[in-house]
Amino acid sequence: MNGTTLPILRERSLFRRSCVTAAIFLVVFTIGNQALLQEEAALHWWTDSWWTLTSLTAGLLCLDAARQPMMSNQKSWLFISLGCFFWALGMVAWDVYELVFQWITPFPSLADAGYSIAFLLLLTGCLFTTHRRHSLFERSKLVLDCMILINVLAIGLTVFFYEAIVHAPMSVAGKVIALFYPIVPLSASYALWMSRSRMEADAGRQSLGWVMAGMILLASANIGYLAPIITGGYQVGSRLDPLWTAAFLCIGLGALNARLKHTVG
Repeated sequence: MNGTTLPILRERSLFRRSCVTAAIFLVVFTIGNQALLQEEAALHWWTDSWWTLTSLTAGLLCLDAARQPMMSNQKSWLFISLGCFFWALGMVAWDVYELVFQWITPFPSLADAGYSIAFLLLLTGCLFTTHRRHSLFERSKLVLDCMILINVLAIGLTVFFYEAIVHAPMSVAGKVIALFYPIVPLSASYALWMSRSRMEADAGRQSLGWVMAGMILLASANIGYLAPIITGGYQVGSRLDPLWTAAFLCIGLGALNARLKHTVG
């Protein structure tokens, strides 16, 4: 075993242990989430705390990746970290509504301001994921493709949820934000998929794959979130709850993977 192989094996071992730890965290969260269904106050504290801490942790891991000298996709990791931090800020507002005032979080609210900014930053970060073979034309085409996809998804979701949206007791801005939630992470997933398709196996594909998994989980959770918020508000204890936790665990693992590979490289 030469001096180059040993650090690679250590990096792989550390990342595997991190994946196992993240899986254990998700199982613990899910068990607690279901075990506390009859204890409303405890359920809110449990779920809200996990959502806040996982998004904050993912942001810190992405920021650490962005700060590494000569790191590929530094801008991408920086914007993704900012997206995670703004999500955490949205969660702080959500926590104040639910844990301090003991209200069902209204929609839209200050929490939604944080989430909306977070989604824009996450999408921007995903659009910054490039490879040296990407030309300016290809990057511009990716942005235009995402804009087209956003419009197509907006039309599709509006048609699918038409009756609920039309009769929803909320402002037009609220209805736009509700549709915005699943559309942006789906578009971010597409941007990552297109960027990964032109990367070599050792050029960051695995790291971006974890982030893409996180975006798909966010989109899935938000599609399920769409109907409850249109019809009167979302309450914790749903089977959707683990999806948000899993999403930020995946994003954090992607950043950690990129950081470890950069250190070994």
